[in-house]
Amino acid sequence: MFRDYVRTAIRKLVKDKVFSLINIAGLSIALASSFIILLCAAHSLTYDRFNTNLENIYRRAGEVKTDTIRMS
Repeated sequence: MFRDYVRTAIRKLVKDKVFSLINIAGLSIALASSFIILLCAAHSLTYDRFNTNLENIYRRAGEVKTDTIRMS
C-alpha cells in the first residue's frame, strides 16, 4: 500500500514538473529559514552561560534619542 502511494507521488511529480519544482523550492526555503531562526534563538538563549555568576548577570536595554539636524 505504501508502495502505491510512493508510485502515485512520483507519477504526479513527473507529470507536473513546474508545479512540483515550485512546491519543493518553497518547502526547502521554509525549512532553511526555520532552521536559521532556530539557530538564532538557541544562540541568544545560551548567551553568557559560560559565566560562573550567571544568576548575578543582568542586561539593561534602552533607547537613545538624539536631535537630528535636517538639511534641505
